This record gives sequence, structure tokens and C-alpha cells, in this order.
Amino acid sequence: MPIDIATFRPRNAGDFLNALLQVAEGELRNRWTRVEGDLRPYLQALAQAAARVRLKLASGEYTQQDADFALHGQELAINQFIQYSHLVVYATAQSLINALFRTVSQLIRNSTGIELSWLF
Repeated sequence: MPIDIATFRPRNAGDFLNALLQVAEGELRNRWTRVEGDLRPYLQALAQAAARVRLKLASGEYTQQDADFALHGQELAINQFIQYSHLVVYATAQSLINALFRTVSQLIRNSTGIELSWLF
């Protein structure tokens, strides 16, 4: 059952941990949902382009030099994809850290009445 972070008062470290894990899971799931729409079609396009090169090379439509040129272009596209993936990881990590600190602040406020949001 989802915890309502706005009103939840952890009784012990286990409750605190469960709340943090729930927030982390939700944040990671939301981030994946946002980037999956970008990543999946890009990977599909790369795979289709590689398959086209293979077919054209096998049918004689491409020379070895043509295929080499096409594959170098795909290599650049894959490198771009990897760089984008690194940015996604960093952005996701920062988003997760922010969500966890907001949660810690909220849970402390719920339990003690002391506002710590000015620290973050």
C-alpha cells in the first residue's frame, strides 16, 4: 500500500527506510517511463539500419567499402546514444537524490514539526 509522504510519520528506522524505498522506486519508474519513449525507437532504428547494411552487402547492392562507410555512420550514432544514456543516468541520479532529500525533510517535519526544506 502506498505511503502518503505528506502525512506519514515513521515510528522507527524501518518505517523511514520503507518510505525512502517507495519514493525511490516511484521516482525511478517515472524517469524510466519518460526516457523509454526516446531510447527504444532510437535503438530500433540502429538495429534496422544495421540489418539493411547486412542485407545490401549480402545482395551485392553495397560494396565492402559502402558497408564500411555506412557502419562508421552507425558507429557515430551509437556513440551519440551512449553519451545520451550517460546524461540520462546523471539526470536520473540527481532526480532521485532530490526526491529522497525532499522525502527526508517531509518525514522529519511530519514527526517533529521542524521545517528543514530550507536546507535543500
